Amino acid sequence: MHALSCSRFMELSANSILFLSSLLLFVDLAPRDFLPAHQRRIQALRALREGHNILGDLPSNVNVRPETLDLKLIRDSNSYTVLVDFIRGRSPLSGNVDWSRAVGVGYAIQSLPVGNAKLEAFRPLYVVQMPKDQETRFTLIPVGQLEDLEAWLAQQHQGSLTRVAVFLLCVGFFLQLLLAFWPKKA
Repeated sequence: MHALSCSRFMELSANSILFLSSLLLFVDLAPRDFLPAHQRRIQALRALREGHNILGDLPSNVNVRPETLDLKLIRDSNSYTVLVDFIRGRSPLSGNVDWSRAVGVGYAIQSLPVGNAKLEAFRPLYVVQMPKDQETRFTLIPVGQLEDLEAWLAQQHQGSLTRVAVFLLCVGFFLQLLLAFWPKKA
């Protein structure tokens, strides 16, 4: 009787694990989505979209003024730190940045004329660096497109989802394989 109940438990476990794996894929839910770091990245990206330019902590002797009236600029050291860490880990162009002088992250909107209107064509993502020596203007170093941040988040989500689903599938199929060789009582 004990062998039979153990067999039923393994069968139920295998089927439950396989069901959970398919359910995760169906609802597109990755364990990474619940991590605080992932939530901070989403919030930082939202802040960047709204603010266009995010500055981190600046030296006390630096005074920042927008060059134009329509230039959006916010100070948010938490979002800045999250974005910098994410960009450094993902952007193939991050090696072009002198991170010791980096103080901000932003993006610009490049429009192209289409008939009588303008179409937003490119949104280059850049890191803002402190001026060197006697310069008075910040340097903008391109590190990708704004859409790259969303693509990198999607890649992390998909990678996490795939790893967990494959792990659960392997465990479920391994349990089913064990059940195939389990001695059956008559």
